Amino acid sequence: MACAVFGAGLWDGGIISPGDTDIFLEFYHMRGFTARELLAGNIPLWNPHIYSGAPFLMDPETGIFYPLNWVFLFLPTPLAINTSVILHLTLLGTLTSLWIRRLGNDPVVSLMAGSLAMFGGAYFMHTYAGHLGILSTAAWTPLLLLSLDRNAEEWRKNWFFAGLFAAGMSFLAGHLQYVIISATAAALYALFLAAERRQVRTLWCVLCWYGGGVFLGAAQAFPAVDGLSESYRSALTDSYLASFSFHPENLLTLIAPDFFGNMDTVPYWGKEYLWEQSIFLGVGSLFLIIYGIRDRSGKLLALAAFLVLLIALGAHTPLFAVTSRYVPFLNKLRGHGKFIFGATILLVPLMARGAFRLREERPSWLTVGLVAGSALVAGGAAYAVGNAASLEEWRALMWSLGPGDGRFLWYGDPAIFNDAAFIERAQGSAAVSLYGVAGKLLLIALFVAAMRYRREAFYAILCLVVLDLLFFARSYGRTFPQEQMRSPDLEAPYVRELGDDRIYSDFAPNRVMIYGLYDANGYNTKVALYRYKRFSDTFFVPSYWTLLSDGSVVGPARIADLLRLRYLNAWERGGVTRYKVRGEPLPRVLLVDRFEVHRREEDIFKVLTNTSFDPRHSVILEKDPAIKPLADGMTGVVKVVGGDTDTLIIEAELSSPRILLVTDGYSRHWRATPLEGSAQSDYEVMPADYIFRAVPLAAGSHRLLLEYAPLSFTIGAWTAFLSWSLLFVLAFLYPLSRSGRSKAVDG
Repeated sequence: MACAVFGAGLWDGGIISPGDTDIFLEFYHMRGFTARELLAGNIPLWNPHIYSGAPFLMDPETGIFYPLNWVFLFLPTPLAINTSVILHLTLLGTLTSLWIRRLGNDPVVSLMAGSLAMFGGAYFMHTYAGHLGILSTAAWTPLLLLSLDRNAEEWRKNWFFAGLFAAGMSFLAGHLQYVIISATAAALYALFLAAERRQVRTLWCVLCWYGGGVFLGAAQAFPAVDGLSESYRSALTDSYLASFSFHPENLLTLIAPDFFGNMDTVPYWGKEYLWEQSIFLGVGSLFLIIYGIRDRSGKLLALAAFLVLLIALGAHTPLFAVTSRYVPFLNKLRGHGKFIFGATILLVPLMARGAFRLREERPSWLTVGLVAGSALVAGGAAYAVGNAASLEEWRALMWSLGPGDGRFLWYGDPAIFNDAAFIERAQGSAAVSLYGVAGKLLLIALFVAAMRYRREAFYAILCLVVLDLLFFARSYGRTFPQEQMRSPDLEAPYVRELGDDRIYSDFAPNRVMIYGLYDANGYNTKVALYRYKRFSDTFFVPSYWTLLSDGSVVGPARIADLLRLRYLNAWERGGVTRYKVRGEPLPRVLLVDRFEVHRREEDIFKVLTNTSFDPRHSVILEKDPAIKPLADGMTGVVKVVGGDTDTLIIEAELSSPRILLVTDGYSRHWRATPLEGSAQSDYEVMPADYIFRAVPLAAGSHRLLLEYAPLSFTIGAWTAFLSWSLLFVLAFLYPLSRSGRSKAVDG
């Protein structure tokens, strides 16, 4: 089923997703870079290729230590991406089916439940967006819920370890927001089980699993949390945090997924992105969910799902004022709307309960009448949308539901609202989607009526549910050709002359990671350091750059030289246009003999834009160096003699004190260590020119190791190693030893 929804494109070597979302923009390059470095024997903690150098492991979605990502070490990247997506779809569906199978003995209902988890909008639409981290992390949620069910019946050590294993894998999979979403769903499901069975064992399980999961995933979780303090996301606006809340009008996508457009013939015209705003379950699924809310257990499950949905509504509820300010992690992450996955996964057992109840009962004529009446209402709404509303009325409604509300992001082109043909297509598409709802409701009414005479009609309803989900998934199961990943602009002859110099790309800058090049821009705000993002937002604006008559560009003062910038690559008229940058880029390492001290950002930027400032001879520091350089006209020699992503080995020979300037990104985790033959016993790494590194050097010979070495990674790696070792000892060796003792007693 997982393979079938992507069609022939999967077998023709295509890559899952449409080709303009995060697989193309980020994950293809991230996974390829990781595989290359790991195969070379290097664990990359730092990424020198984007943002003039930025942390790499600070983004937990790198998933370096997640075992299922190791497929990228053995397969070509396109095939590994497809394998990863299919594997996690299958994992989610299989684990959900096993979970629901425990609630009843009907394998068809279990298959239907697995299909709902896999192909519901809250999860499957992230295959369209290419969110590999989300797909990997969320797939482990049903194993947690299954383990809760098993431990709710009676204490089961093996299932306790299964839940702990699932929590650890979700941390390693890397999307910490979905870890929080899964933990929220698990906590509410544990509350449901505790209320149903009047015991609190399940609540202790959730606390132990996620407490233990932090230690199991510490190698990635610790650096990610540590990195927040110096990342761009350390200081976020309320409007940023409010973005990607789930918008109430998008509840229509529960049953009419294409009402706001289909990402194809009718571009999505609702707020933000459809893959963040689709909660599609299907008409049949919703019918069974409602049918399951008929007893105390059903009502409690519905309440749990509603509470998660309430969080998903984000800025549309008063609760957002609390979560965006006081709830750890949520006050640093945008996208409360992602909690629709947690709501959906809690609705799966409710749907199964409805199916089991429907199978055992003889449906009443009242049920048939209500479903048929709902079909008439949906048909009437479809007619009103398609015929009763004029184009102008429909345009006004679309505007109010899309960009008209300026509080929330809208990513379309406002010009489309002046296109009468688009408005007409959108109106027709919305009407057709509602007519489809009406037709499915009529079919359900007929099948429910038939169940009064033939019980086999029950399976027709289940088939309708699965087919509805499959057709939805098939309509968004896109692939794009591998050739689209080629970057002719990065394969042109000019690349050979770049060396350590940089380009600045406004189109998919992460592509340089595959080509071993360096970009002053990047596509991943999670790793963008606060300093660098402030610098970039200030200086990379059109007003600072001038296009000259010969087609080259000149930037403010000596900023381009400082950044080692040689070209600006701009996306124009459907292609990349390359502009030569005027100036003389600085080398990667150099010695300067003068410094200024400025502590405030605005003062530093003022000096940097002063035409009298020469970065070849002077550096801006934020405090006095312990060793002050002498401007005595003497020369020195410095060079890089080795290193990798996280290290530089530097040799220098000086006759007078100097400051070593390294024109790569600064982080507080960079350390300088003397090697054999160094004149100094210790070195200090300081921020230079706001975004780069400076190391004061005394006169003499120097050989030093400049290393990105966050203590959080060292602690996290050892913590994870010891935690996983302990888990395997307790889970496997302990049962074997008890089994051996039992056999001895029996003998």
